Amino acid sequence: MKRKLNDGWVFHRGEAAGAEDPAYDDSAWQAVRIPHDWSIDGPFDRSNYIPRGYIANHLEGHADSFLPKGLGWYRRALRRGELGRNAATYIEFEGVFRNSTLWINGVEAGTHPWGYTGFYRDITPLVSGDGETLLAIRVDAREPEGWWYEGSGIYRHVWIISKQPVHILPWGIHVSTPSVSKERASLKIASTVANRSGADVKCRLEHEILSPCGNTVSSAALETVIKNGCDAILTGSCAINRPQLWSVEQPCLYTARTSLYAGGEKTDSVETSFGVRWFEFTPDRGFFLNGKHLQLRGGCIHHDFGGLGCALPDRANEKTVEVLKEMGCNMIRSAHNAASPSLMDACDRHGLLFWAEHRYLGPAEKCGQPLREMIRRDRNHPCIIVWGLANTAGSPDGELTGYLKQLNDIAVEQCPEIPTGVALEGNDGANENGFASVTGIVGYNGGGMGIDDRDHRLYPERRMMITEYSSGSGTRGVYEKVPVKDAGMEEFGDGRTMKRGGSYGTIFSLCASHEKEWEHIDMRPWLAGGLMWSAIEYYGENSGWPFVTSQFGVLDVCRFPKDTFYYYKKMWTPGHVLHVFPHWTWPGREGEPCISSDLMAQLCPKTNLHFYSVPRHV
Repeated sequence: MKRKLNDGWVFHRGEAAGAEDPAYDDSAWQAVRIPHDWSIDGPFDRSNYIPRGYIANHLEGHADSFLPKGLGWYRRALRRGELGRNAATYIEFEGVFRNSTLWINGVEAGTHPWGYTGFYRDITPLVSGDGETLLAIRVDAREPEGWWYEGSGIYRHVWIISKQPVHILPWGIHVSTPSVSKERASLKIASTVANRSGADVKCRLEHEILSPCGNTVSSAALETVIKNGCDAILTGSCAINRPQLWSVEQPCLYTARTSLYAGGEKTDSVETSFGVRWFEFTPDRGFFLNGKHLQLRGGCIHHDFGGLGCALPDRANEKTVEVLKEMGCNMIRSAHNAASPSLMDACDRHGLLFWAEHRYLGPAEKCGQPLREMIRRDRNHPCIIVWGLANTAGSPDGELTGYLKQLNDIAVEQCPEIPTGVALEGNDGANENGFASVTGIVGYNGGGMGIDDRDHRLYPERRMMITEYSSGSGTRGVYEKVPVKDAGMEEFGDGRTMKRGGSYGTIFSLCASHEKEWEHIDMRPWLAGGLMWSAIEYYGENSGWPFVTSQFGVLDVCRFPKDTFYYYKKMWTPGHVLHVFPHWTWPGREGEPCISSDLMAQLCPKTNLHFYSVPRHV
């Protein structure tokens, strides 16, 4: 049994000494529902600014959202009826930001320092045999992991998982397709089974493969003896004839229903969604999905959503996927961290490819665990085509190259069928320090800047794409620069002046940068495609107080389109598109150009458009 544990929590903002004790009085605490992000409650205040510092091994200008961080505590009572009888019990957190410590009935059950990867804990020895079990979790979000808005608290779903003593571990099913064609797909299903029964047990594992329509199309079974106290990986295989392939146009999803029998009794059953597809990155012809060329078109996104902050219901992630698909996107990069399962579920259902990115670049003994957590939980998603391992160009001394090799080895060991990738931030030097030679896919940030052309000549076998392009800024509805003195701007708290002129970005500048940089990608067939920075505007990385968002993105923080959205809808979708801007109240003499011909030629050199003022009564 697996069910959400989102209701019934209470929350305290700040330190609460002794709150792990079941006898602690939390009657004055706030009742909350998970997902929960306490930072988005505000206030927006200049005093909340976090000065820049060393983040992810390099100096970053931490122009944040001016929202508060700090400490917080959560508590919840578990009734015996919620745990099941004679059960192994696990609790799973999809995401807690960050530095969390969990107590069960006052006993520490583990810590998790990372803010983006999910994790689970076996709490069987700590739950009460009778009466209530008290969960308490302390979250220390004072230190950032990135230079964007990250939220604070238990910001993704929590699950309680009850099992019989012989069971399949959480994240214990791995469905892979070693060989796929239009005629036949071979499946390999690896299942990690735990025996906590107190004796050696003969187990039988049965797999039933259900088609997208729910019909049984294949099956497999195997038997073995599992020793007491041990975990065993049992691998079965089967095949599907004439499979319905998963693609961006028709995202067909199969289900593997795995049943476990111990001593002749059924003790566990798990259903795993997966897709049947094959893909290939090539060094000279780009990307192919199911044997068909597909230019990768999409964008990088962070994980906040307007007034929800980072505590997103599943519907919010579904909305993100829907609006990106409407624009013509076929790919997302989760920059720069592990994403929510519900976001990838939506990509699976709607047909949106995914670059799943790891946040932490460092020695394997420190950073290997969150990478394993990301891959083991998410490896069955058919949308994932790259495990992104880093977002930097490495270090001159080669230290980061060594770390990247360690993480690459872990990714290949955990999920060899999905290639690894790196997004080169800064680009120059990555060849000399060996950083660009570690992963299977090499991404170039900054629109390539000509470095992609150079490297294609120097390394003709390198499989390449643009992982960030067109970092132009523009605020929805703003069509001219706002002078600093008129905007009431101030410097950052550490004395730095505002970047990008310290003003609202104009939509015309945003349009021009996208048009120019997408053309660069579109004209190079050896590039697999491009991911814009960013597809969606986000909190943080701003121009300084009082601005709280980045102004990047062709969608604003609430997913409303900016005018550039329609440029891509025209370029990336087959339908007719007509979009007129600025707007009917644009100042200017009626019938005369709003923008000079010289300026128009600079902003949209390929479209030959002119913008005119129209009567306000139209």
